[in-house]
Amino acid sequence: EPLEQMATVARRVAQGDLSVTIPSASDDEIGHVLRSMNDMVAYLNEMAVVAQAVSRGDLSRSVTRRSEDDRFGTALAAMVHYLSDMSMTAEKMAHGDGK
Repeated sequence: EPLEQMATVARRVAQGDLSVTIPSASDDEIGHVLRSMNDMVAYLNEMAVVAQAVSRGDLSRSVTRRSEDDRFGTALAAMVHYLSDMSMTAEKMAHGDGK
């Protein structure tokens, strides 16, 4: 049963559903996997909050990469930085500063 629960949670996350509830974890190998899945879902939710803020024009959010290998966090941080730069450039141009 725990493996089937893990498969169901993984399938839902793969479909973009981050509202999943990770079952309680024991202290065996399955428990370690469940805790890791919980960490993964928390990370994805954190990144989704930033992406939603950016979609509303809120560029004040910062993204903290989890590691050097964090491709998603790195890409999201670069996107926020780029959009912030473009926003500042547009603001300057609107006020007559063409530089």
